[in-house]
Amino acid sequence: MDNSRVLLFGALAFVLLLLWQSWMDQYMPVEVNAGQTSIELSGQEQAQLDAIPSQQAAPVTQDGLPEVTASSEQPVQSEVGGLTNVQQSLGRIIVKTDVLYVEIDRLGGDVKVVDLPDYPISKNEPDLPVRLLTDEPSELFISQTGFLSSNGDAPNHLSKWASDSLEYTLSAGEETLEVLLTWANSEGMRVTKTYLFKRSSHNIEHKMEIVNGSNSVWEGRQYQQLQRKKSDDKNKPSFVYTYLGGVIYNMEDGYEKVDFGDMEDEDLSRDRPAGWSAMIQHYFLAAWVPSAEETNHFYTKTLSDARYVIGSYSEGYEVAP
Repeated sequence: MDNSRVLLFGALAFVLLLLWQSWMDQYMPVEVNAGQTSIELSGQEQAQLDAIPSQQAAPVTQDGLPEVTASSEQPVQSEVGGLTNVQQSLGRIIVKTDVLYVEIDRLGGDVKVVDLPDYPISKNEPDLPVRLLTDEPSELFISQTGFLSSNGDAPNHLSKWASDSLEYTLSAGEETLEVLLTWANSEGMRVTKTYLFKRSSHNIEHKMEIVNGSNSVWEGRQYQQLQRKKSDDKNKPSFVYTYLGGVIYNMEDGYEKVDFGDMEDEDLSRDRPAGWSAMIQHYFLAAWVPSAEETNHFYTKTLSDARYVIGSYSEGYEVAP
């Protein structure tokens, strides 16, 4: 077992609510041991990782970065300065499948734009697809991922990532498409972020591989979140009411809406095994589905400029050199 190499998994899903039940059948959590800290490795191998001290809910900064405080009152977070504009860019990676058009920014390595070609905005505009995720400031709705580390550098949604190409297309005859991004620091830490796309699927599998080539143990947690600006859906008929806001789901609490007013009143903060967090817009849902094999901390936060965050972070992990 190679304790210096760790794989963490999740999935980013885009769901038409008419297909809700079939998606729930696939992603409804199963009961797991809340104390379990092992994670699946390739080749059926598992790495048993010691959890760092249990942590209590804490705020998200105005950069949208989750902050976590350990029970020992030792801060467990990544310090980020200067990059306060979520619209900055380091160049886009374009991904095309038979059912998705996706833009991934190399600043953060995150999904910033998602079009659904099978779903036109209206019957009068059949060639104009629904744009579910966008970094357009007035309609901001983006995905953000990264790590929170207590004792070293770690990439977050403001970090710079590298890729071998700026365009990927799922070709005829291919069933899957992988997009890899890499991050490294001068101390020997290396992280590979992989997005796996599948034919005819609106789910994007997400994998983070940590390789510790430094001289010390790395401690940290993975977070996955959605950031949304409170704005009307310009594609929604004015006479139709549809929910716009957050949702969480787990076996203990069931399905629970967390609207923007709820987020303004109080930050959501709870630990739950399995589950997922999402934002619903019009007839569509975008959800982060973390690993069902561990307990995750689910949270919300209200940011400036009518922006809202919903997401989760994982248990703590140690990665040996």
